[in-house]
Amino acid sequence: MAFGRQWLSLSVFLLAVALQWSSVSAEVKDQDTEVELPVVAFYPEKLELITEGKTVQVMWYTNITDSADSVYAKMAKWREAEVADYGDPIQGAPLLEDVNATDILQLTDISYYGYVNITAKFVGFNTLRVELYDEMNQTVAEGEMEMTVRLKSENLTTIYTYVVGVTTAVVYFLMGMTIDLQVVKGIAKRPVGPMVGIFCQYVMMPLISFGLGLALYPGDSFEERLMRLGMFLSGCCPGGGASNMWTHLLGGSLDLSCMMTCVSTFVSFASVPLWVLTLGPVIMSDADFIIPYEDITITVISLILPCGLGIILQAKFKGSKMVKICSKLMSPVCAMNLVLIFTLGTYSYLYVFTLFDWRTLVAGIALPTLGYTAGVIFAALFRMDTKRIIAVGVETGVQNYTIALVILILTVSSPAGEIATSLPGAFMLFTPLPLLVLLIIRRSYLWYRNRHSDNKPSPSTGLKDVSEKTGFSKGVTHHQSDVEKKGSGMDNLAAELSDKV
Repeated sequence: MAFGRQWLSLSVFLLAVALQWSSVSAEVKDQDTEVELPVVAFYPEKLELITEGKTVQVMWYTNITDSADSVYAKMAKWREAEVADYGDPIQGAPLLEDVNATDILQLTDISYYGYVNITAKFVGFNTLRVELYDEMNQTVAEGEMEMTVRLKSENLTTIYTYVVGVTTAVVYFLMGMTIDLQVVKGIAKRPVGPMVGIFCQYVMMPLISFGLGLALYPGDSFEERLMRLGMFLSGCCPGGGASNMWTHLLGGSLDLSCMMTCVSTFVSFASVPLWVLTLGPVIMSDADFIIPYEDITITVISLILPCGLGIILQAKFKGSKMVKICSKLMSPVCAMNLVLIFTLGTYSYLYVFTLFDWRTLVAGIALPTLGYTAGVIFAALFRMDTKRIIAVGVETGVQNYTIALVILILTVSSPAGEIATSLPGAFMLFTPLPLLVLLIIRRSYLWYRNRHSDNKPSPSTGLKDVSEKTGFSKGVTHHQSDVEKKGSGMDNLAAELSDKV
């Protein structure tokens, strides 16, 4: 009984101590909150969408009763903007015509004011911080103002889009002139290739991009979610026109590649909204996603019209000199267009390099490479030949990232949209690198093979002289020799591919 009383007394004592400690803590907390510094306010309240390179002036003001002997202004981050200069505190209220405003703090309540000049440097977000000090160098007031900076080169990216659109249309016209219609009919009757391509394009790529985004940007901050969104939207895009050019240069099935691009673009009318509206809010719930159906429609038309015109002319003038010339122009025009995309595209989206870090570099190389790998694996599982495996692999990894750029710019306000487009921009730059390596390897192999086959001595049977005079060799007709000559060389890269490549 006595033991119970002792525990009861101890419990009451501990409870009293806890209550006393909580009351003391509350008083200390109240005292801490009472020492908050007076606020420095700004006019305008925030700077929105200041163009890169432009210098703007901001007025700060406060109603402190203490004396303000000096001021210090700085930007929170160095990349987006910098403080050009600022003056000393001015005692009193500014003249109304100086600020051209009636909605700020009543002018009679202002005790000090001053001006800060800010220069916008790079697209993004920043914060201006102003602190006031007395004659003892003690802080007497402070305040912050938000700022956003927008791109200066927006017109350049628009020009790039139109230039590439025109050159791509020319390429698709040449493709229409060289497509084998009999092969296209065979693919349409047994559409295994396009179905495998659609599965890789709209099932594997969105899932790969979603998982890669979580792995590289796992944080919950606004910037991390923004980068995950850019990654995911890039994986949801349809196949790009560059895939057909790369397929042709790498010796893949151009007929299958063109067919897959057209089919995947049509399917994007349903697949892109499905993925974006399903997993997009999971990444960024506060974004009101806008699907650019107009841009997708323009993409479809820009593919079908020039290619359809080429197919019609090929059927009407089959075997003509014009068709042969278009066939020879295919490779150099594709190469020039890819160089244009890489050079002018790099210059147009030069700001993307400033946003690069190791994660952007890894993402830019990993996503298209994983796409190529997934396409090759699934095409090989369905026992396709080498040309079709190349077409499916390239079509899966090369995507129309312009769709992702448009969705981000329309959905996310500036400059957040421009920051998020750094990943689609990175994919545009890095997508060709693995294919360029493969192209160099392939061209080196073909050059080595042709050189050694030309230098290979003929058997000492006396047929060497006969073949040189007549053009015939054992087991090879004159027609076959002509075909071999026409099928080799730089003008017709696709014809040089064998299943061993």
